[in-house]
Amino acid sequence: MTRGRRPVQAVKKAVTIAGRRGIVIMTAGTSPFDFLILGSRDPAGVKVVRTRRHIRQLCEVMENYGDAIDKMRRFPPEVTGQHELWVLSPWDTLQYYIIDGEKITEVSGEGVPVAGHLTV
Repeated sequence: MTRGRRPVQAVKKAVTIAGRRGIVIMTAGTSPFDFLILGSRDPAGVKVVRTRRHIRQLCEVMENYGDAIDKMRRFPPEVTGQHELWVLSPWDTLQYYIIDGEKITEVSGEGVPVAGHLTV
């Protein structure tokens, strides 16, 4: 279920950041991803969402964005690369997560796991 308008400004900000990782390909239609990143690392399918507050615990990611995550999981990683969820807060900061099967891991903007952060 969709809640509100598409996060157009958030996607624009995310595309700028994603450009540092490689070529950005915008998706269209019913894709669960806003764009794909093709670079020197593994390719990635990225979904950008907004939040009203900073996510403090990984369990909040599934609670708040379970529908989007379920749609991403329907596409095998062999097709889209790793699945990433990027969350933009009202303070204009992004939090990045890799969705790997049933696991959710917080990562940096480069797609590398953040030291000291747990995987759920």
